Amino acid sequence: MDWLSNKAKYPIVAKLRTGSGSNGVTLLKTKKQATKYAKIMFSKGLDPSPSLMYKAYSKAQSSRNLKTILSRMKKIPTFLSTRRHAKMLPYEKGYCYFQEFIPNDGYDIKIVVIGDKLSYFARNVRKGDFRASGGGDILYNRKLVTKPIIDSAFDTSDKLGLQCMGFDYVVDNNTGAGLIIEMCFCFDWRLVYDAGGYFKRDGTWVDSPISAPEEILTNLVLL
Repeated sequence: MDWLSNKAKYPIVAKLRTGSGSNGVTLLKTKKQATKYAKIMFSKGLDPSPSLMYKAYSKAQSSRNLKTILSRMKKIPTFLSTRRHAKMLPYEKGYCYFQEFIPNDGYDIKIVVIGDKLSYFARNVRKGDFRASGGGDILYNRKLVTKPIIDSAFDTSDKLGLQCMGFDYVVDNNTGAGLIIEMCFCFDWRLVYDAGGYFKRDGTWVDSPISAPEEILTNLVLL
């Protein structure tokens, strides 16, 4: 409470340890909101399972045509199955996980590093929201993947000894720097494949799509 009252710079982002697709990620704009959130987390806690209403709203916000809507409707059974299993998890409580809010131009970049290859896909933030993950509004623009971001992702993977990792980057409006806000080994490898190629360590682009599962197995065989 002392930190929230005297040291925190608002807005701040609150996250749960579990969740994906922006589930469990909240923007706290004021000390009052943050204090209320902390009191809940240190009492009854929060349900980590994804909200059906929020998921429907999120997908609707980023659906631009009938084809996209029909494609996403086919995924409803998978989401319901995931939600049913998530409901078995206990409430998240007894901790607070806060993150600095990075002002940006309304997108994030999923950078995937597998061995000496790096690929990506970018995601637009939903209308009226600050989160990009889970919205499904995908874009491909290689100019967004700058050499400093490439160097940062390879350097982080090397230092941590990772075989395959997805990094979520946002570009700070104030400094222009690409910053890692999250990392996870689980990502949609098909979206990476659809990028149509990959970057080498020197920043050179290669027009050859990479399949993450096949690339991982190939690297393991070569070890």
